[in-house]
Amino acid sequence: HFQNLNRILTSNGIFNLQAESFHVPSRLLDIQEMREIALGDGGFHKAKYGSITIATYSPGQIGFLLCEKETMETLPTTDDAKMSQIQERFEKMRSTADKHTTYYQPKLQQSAFDLPLWVEETIYNGKNPKE
Repeated sequence: HFQNLNRILTSNGIFNLQAESFHVPSRLLDIQEMREIALGDGGFHKAKYGSITIATYSPGQIGFLLCEKETMETLPTTDDAKMSQIQERFEKMRSTADKHTTYYQPKLQQSAFDLPLWVEETIYNGKNPKE
């Protein structure tokens, strides 16, 4: 499955997969395995687990696995520069009358990859997730 997704994406393609909730402990190893498959046989350059709060979802949180086909060299190299771009796009969107939001804000996007230590250590096998 991951190999086919990798094959059909453009060279700078990104694939986002709904993953398991880390609040269901039996699923943590499934998340780790999905990530390892994406990076291994799936051929993705980077696979990073993130978490978002969803009040209507039973555990209140759902995870996702963001897979990059190749390194995104066209993006700014620092987190501050990336967040600056995201903030600019957000402000532009908010200034458009038909694109109003009461939930999303850029800090949610930035913090989605800040995980509890035990989750990060399990999913990334104790390695730095930014590598």
